[in-house]
Amino acid sequence: MSQRAVDVSSTGPSNTDGGTLLIGVRPDRTALGLELDYAQVKPANADGFVNWLTQLLVDRLGSAAAMRTRARVLPWDSVEVCRPDVAASSEPVWAWTSEEPGVFFVRMNSSSRALPAGEIASYVADRWPGRASGAATPVVSDFTSDA
Repeated sequence: MSQRAVDVSSTGPSNTDGGTLLIGVRPDRTALGLELDYAQVKPANADGFVNWLTQLLVDRLGSAAAMRTRARVLPWDSVEVCRPDVAASSEPVWAWTSEEPGVFFVRMNSSSRALPAGEIASYVADRWPGRASGAATPVVSDFTSDA
């Protein structure tokens, strides 16, 4: 599981209506499983994977956004997959990566996409009425950057 995929897949639903992700499942809905992911975490099991995912969300999105995501590992066919349920956020959530710091993703139909900078303030005003105009600007000190 790529860290960028987690960034995009988590922030898009957070900034829209929330949603459920499936890690270890191919687009055609066949099970791939988490064995390759388990080999990259300690302990090399479901707990280790969920702990890694939680820490990644904290590092990339902030603690508040990470707390709104519930990740469970479940059996699927003969393997285990991860089902993170991402709640809609009560405030804008920004993704912080070494490639693209301060990216604002939204869910559009079946994909998560970076919203163009010129459209963010308008989207924030529509999605979170009553928020101050500065809410459309990420605050660097609120997040831990990639190390």
